[in-house]
Amino acid sequence: MVKRKLIVVLATLMVGVVTTVSGLGGEKELPSIEPGRKLDVAADFRLADLHGVRMQLSEVEAPVVVLHFWSKYRDCKYDLELLQSLHQKYGASGVKIIGLVFSSGTRKEVDKFVSDFGVDFPNLMCTNEVRTAYDVSTFPTTFLLDSDKRIRYWMYGILVDKHWDQLVGELLEESSK
Repeated sequence: MVKRKLIVVLATLMVGVVTTVSGLGGEKELPSIEPGRKLDVAADFRLADLHGVRMQLSEVEAPVVVLHFWSKYRDCKYDLELLQSLHQKYGASGVKIIGLVFSSGTRKEVDKFVSDFGVDFPNLMCTNEVRTAYDVSTFPTTFLLDSDKRIRYWMYGILVDKHWDQLVGELLEESSK
């Protein structure tokens, strides 16, 4: 009886994992806002970066903003590398990549962690209030904002590089019209 229940639980978990993985790797599936999501305009926040300098989202002037909620205790290395490449590719065009690091140690520890990966876009020490305002329960979670700070796309989990590159490029082109 116990063995049968364990098999049912494992089968259910496997279906969830396969569904999640197939959703991330699909060629045509782009991250999008869930229908009926209450958060249309990004919640404003004022947080300190790894050196204590405060940044307020509403004061960021950019045609596109990427907000990436992450924790060093989750598999985030690939995402940080991808976001750094987007930062290098689009930074001169005004695109702003902002990391929001949650529960990952002291500023000094996180600074060393991102420095080891060559990350030079801003990373802010995220609070529980900001995490809750964005309804983030899974790390990583990424939001793509337009110039009016409206959430255009979001995704839970590891990023799919060509999709995000494509989406950032499209929003950047849209903002120049």
